[in-house]
Amino acid sequence: MNIALFTDCYFPTKNGVVTVVHQLRESLELLGHHVVIVTTKPDVEYEEDPNIYRAVNSLPLPLGGAKDQYVALIWWPKLKSFLLKHKIEIIHCHTELTVGRMGYKAARRLNIPCVMTTHTMWEDYIRNYLHLFENYLPIRMLYPYLRNIYKHFSCLIGVSDKVRAYNKRDYVSPNIPCVVIHNALNPEKFMVNGTEDAKQKASEIRKKLGIKDDEKMLLYVGRIAVEKRSLDLYNSIVAVLEKDSKLKMVFVGDGPIYKQLLKNTQYTSVKDRIIFTGFVEWKEIGSYYKAADLFVTSSTTESTCPMVVIEAFIGATPVICPKDEAYSFSVINGETGFQAESDDDFVEKILKVCKDDKLLLEMSKKAQEKSKEFMPGIFVKRHLYLYQTILDNYNKKMIDEIAVQSELDKIKE
Repeated sequence: MNIALFTDCYFPTKNGVVTVVHQLRESLELLGHHVVIVTTKPDVEYEEDPNIYRAVNSLPLPLGGAKDQYVALIWWPKLKSFLLKHKIEIIHCHTELTVGRMGYKAARRLNIPCVMTTHTMWEDYIRNYLHLFENYLPIRMLYPYLRNIYKHFSCLIGVSDKVRAYNKRDYVSPNIPCVVIHNALNPEKFMVNGTEDAKQKASEIRKKLGIKDDEKMLLYVGRIAVEKRSLDLYNSIVAVLEKDSKLKMVFVGDGPIYKQLLKNTQYTSVKDRIIFTGFVEWKEIGSYYKAADLFVTSSTTESTCPMVVIEAFIGATPVICPKDEAYSFSVINGETGFQAESDDDFVEKILKVCKDDKLLLEMSKKAQEKSKEFMPGIFVKRHLYLYQTILDNYNKKMIDEIAVQSELDKIKE
């Protein structure tokens, strides 16, 4: 099958969407399919690739403070030639912005189907990242924009049940088929190779951080920002540490309120047990999960199961998080972690798990087992099934989303 993936960002840009798109490309190519990328042209050095079309007329779009996002004006004759040269059979868009709009227009002109993965909960994005523009860009103006885009696709792919439910709302796109395909992560590119090597590296991390054998390590990895409820997480962790002297907290990452939390820590009675590492290279992150006993997050603005949760599971680390649809498929109460009903419950759940070594061990095993459901093999086979179903039904009838979802859910390996 010849497939074109349209995305507003690709390497050298690094973010969640790039990870998903690249992983899909690699997995499809491993199975013998031909994949091309249509994307923007960054203003930094990048590697040339004959299977990547980069729009010359690309402009920076610093949404939410990001410095490596772009929009593009794509010249159709040149893109048409590229797509025809590669004999593209189906287009898969990963953005609602300019490149995504060009994707469905290209599909229509070439008379081939197109699908869209919706990675972003735009309503939340505007509130959390573009709140200064809310007075000029009311949320209600978002819905007709999305409806006008989504109506051109044969099917939408939600990265979680939460996203699918959002897409099916009356004011979004209730009549467009939408299925769920969860994100995936390749553990071979994430964790240290070999069980003994992983244990050794984890031991070195704990020693470097000053965490003793009889102490438990709580871990957060990610952006330290208001929209991630990092301050709420910090306050909850202070309450936890005040109640259990054998716990230490490690924050891995940077962000807008990083310095604020550093300053706040100086005035707490548990300042010696809160550790901030700052930015850590992704290739090293796996060892931090392996070193940790429990992963914690307070974020409620995720559109899907966050990559950090999948990463934690691969490292056999259970997760404590707020009750939210984004975690419904992954964080199973009493098995792979707990979803807390409130901030107070969040504190209690952490203390409960850390005081029960048997429960913690059982949850660690189940978390690692759960990680197998997020493997690239399952991810790519589900996409291929959907592509083929859409190709078989193109220009004939709309797919039965319930029947298709049932078949997708049966793909377990």
